[in-house]
Amino acid sequence: MAVSYKKLFHMLIDRNMTAAELQKEAGYSANISTRMRRDEYVSLESMEKICRVLNCRIDDIVEFKKKKNHRSYLLMQYIETQISYKKKMGKDGIAAAYHSTYISLKKYIGMKSARKSDIRMEEINFSFVVGYEDYLNAQGLARNTINYYLRNFRTIYNSSIRDGFKPKSENPFTYIQTKPCKTIKRAINKDDMKKLSSLILPVHSGMDIARDMYLFSFYAQGMAFVDIVFLKKKNIRDGILSYRRHKSQQLIHIVVTPQMQGLIDKYANDSEYVFPIIDTSLSTSIYDQYRLALGRVNRYLKKITFRLNINVRLTTYTARHTWATLARESGAPISIISAGLGHTSEEMTRVYLKEFDQETLARVNRIVTNLL
Repeated sequence: MAVSYKKLFHMLIDRNMTAAELQKEAGYSANISTRMRRDEYVSLESMEKICRVLNCRIDDIVEFKKKKNHRSYLLMQYIETQISYKKKMGKDGIAAAYHSTYISLKKYIGMKSARKSDIRMEEINFSFVVGYEDYLNAQGLARNTINYYLRNFRTIYNSSIRDGFKPKSENPFTYIQTKPCKTIKRAINKDDMKKLSSLILPVHSGMDIARDMYLFSFYAQGMAFVDIVFLKKKNIRDGILSYRRHKSQQLIHIVVTPQMQGLIDKYANDSEYVFPIIDTSLSTSIYDQYRLALGRVNRYLKKITFRLNINVRLTTYTARHTWATLARESGAPISIISAGLGHTSEEMTRVYLKEFDQETLARVNRIVTNLL
């Protein structure tokens, strides 16, 4: 007999409760959560804990059924169900990643055969994956973008195996490189930052908002744009801004500076958010609102780049790199910069500072060479 916890997850959605919240209240381990997501058996004791929290019976959250022999899994059809499931679970970011990969794979399949719009999972082998990688290369995509699509494809393929698909050959991704490549981080210098902060723009215009979000990111120790968008007023208490990084869940505390407070006051509003970017009254999901705002802000920052004749293109992320670089130039040790950025290791911070360190070494080398 196979076990399914779909009823449990549907109940959580109906009660506006996350799996993490249930885990905390019921007091079971993360391993139990993982086993339930994979529809694997868990102990009766764990089920009883969940039922006490949800005030329900076991058959309200679990169902047993005969295992089906899924002889024909279709790739595109399976991805569609995964996208729908991720959206229901509130994982809009993963759903968006799967959707972009879905579109890419659909074009690749159509290129291979004009009469095909889907393929059986059994047809996915090493040759198919390498062909897809070659197709992405032919589109002129950056290596990290290619690896992004391949990682999503691999995750979806592995998920289908957990859901019952039985591959007849070895994993087609075994020899495929999907790890992100290190890139040189870009930062602007102190003079460009001064030009940006003193730039006169129509108040609350698109360019003004974009510039202010960039400045707030810089003032707030390189806070990521996604964290700025979802920053709530309750995150600021007694002059301290506290938040968890969306990317790593690292808890960060920042003393609110006069520059930060000035921007907070400038965008004072009646919503729960510090900045009026998310509007909960709209039918558009908050994730989609964030993605639209990200694109909009970066377009305006591009215009500001040309207007100020800055050599490095401004994006929401260069503010983070700029804070790290200027902090290093001021003499701050890497350990302090790492803590400020919310990095889990100093090695991550060194990637941000790589270009700065190279320029420093070159300058020192010129000085030493000229001594001869």
